[in-house]
Amino acid sequence: SPGGNEDTRMPDKPVITVKRKFPYLVSGLTDGQLVDENNRPLPVQQPVTALCRCGRSACQPRCDGAHGMDGICDAMKCRTAGKVRDYPGRDITIHDNRRICSHDGSCLRLLPAVFNLERKPWIEPDAAPVAEIIAAIAQCPSGALACTVNGVRQPDPVRPPRLRVRDSGPLQVSGSLALHDDLGSQPANPERYELCRCGQTGNIPFCDGTHCRSTD
Repeated sequence: SPGGNEDTRMPDKPVITVKRKFPYLVSGLTDGQLVDENNRPLPVQQPVTALCRCGRSACQPRCDGAHGMDGICDAMKCRTAGKVRDYPGRDITIHDNRRICSHDGSCLRLLPAVFNLERKPWIEPDAAPVAEIIAAIAQCPSGALACTVNGVRQPDPVRPPRLRVRDSGPLQVSGSLALHDDLGSQPANPERYELCRCGQTGNIPFCDGTHCRSTD
């Protein structure tokens, strides 16, 4: 710039704070960064938006205090980044982290030849072109799926900061939003991860797909 004094830094991203006995506290949200299932903007509160994580709020997705003084969920439940299993193919290795999978099912719908729960092993890395597999993995909202091509770990696409509230599902986080957890938990994939909104997960605070089993 002519004067050399213009601030060209990107604005700070929202921060999600997780504390026992509290809802998700999201600071720094701006309009359009909190959306519903159909990607329609939801109103945000300033400076902090409190989002329900017990599943009992009457004004979803915001917290209305329904969790009461007993807290949100059992803080002693497993808090782990999970364990990754590799499925090697000729040119691509698919990495699968079941512990953080929310059972969104996007991989099954996009590439049923590669991802098929009726088969063992359920992942067949040579059943589709590499480019199609990379594109399908990029749609995994929880970060449970990743891949390596010819020895090179494939990076995540760069996404804008966003929190998407799934109907009867988790809070989908993308855009490398920081997670400040009072017990130190961090997402396995910091660019995209999903947080439990039903209070029943066995991997606090991350969604582990328990909401799917409870509605079967």
